[in-house]
Amino acid sequence: MSFSGTQDKCKACEKTVHFIDLLTADGVTYHKTCFKCSHCKGTLSMCNYSSMDGVLYCKPHFEQLFKETGTFTKKFPAGTKSGERNEQVRQFDHARFKP
Repeated sequence: MSFSGTQDKCKACEKTVHFIDLLTADGVTYHKTCFKCSHCKGTLSMCNYSSMDGVLYCKPHFEQLFKETGTFTKKFPAGTKSGERNEQVRQFDHARFKP
């Protein structure tokens, strides 16, 4: 009996995902290392992510997105990308969201 592996492709990098590196969230396949927040690029886990329309976020940035826009949209307002954020946003307390 031989193991043929998986034919699943990672949504983020579009490469084949081997069983040992397989992560499925919301019915979508990712490599564990490709499962990242679309805003800060931080690695996510099953207990610290949120998604909107297939876009992944860490819980702090998902909440920040709602606070800044008043709605859960896909994009942050202009001037809030990494490196352009003000000091208050850079110091956002990620620790309070850890399990």
